[in-house]
Amino acid sequence: MANFKNKSKAAYNEKADNYDYSDLKSNGTIYIADVYLPAFWRVLLNPFVPLSKAGDVKFYSPKEIVKNFEQFGFINTGIKISGNIQVISMQKQ
Repeated sequence: MANFKNKSKAAYNEKADNYDYSDLKSNGTIYIADVYLPAFWRVLLNPFVPLSKAGDVKFYSPKEIVKNFEQFGFINTGIKISGNIQVISMQKQ
């Protein structure tokens, strides 16, 4: 379980719950790999994602992922998008 001070703030908790950030050292880096869809497809498909039993609740944009991790003291150190995969690197302060 993640060690967040206020879990209700993070929309990304569904995936973040699988990690324990208390073990990540200051200035340590975490990489978040997720499906990437352009804005048009996210808007079109996100209303239907909760109907799936796959576990995800929506497709996140790189900006949304960064914003959610910044709430917990992380800074964005890079975003790479290749096809339908996005990898965001965040550093713990």
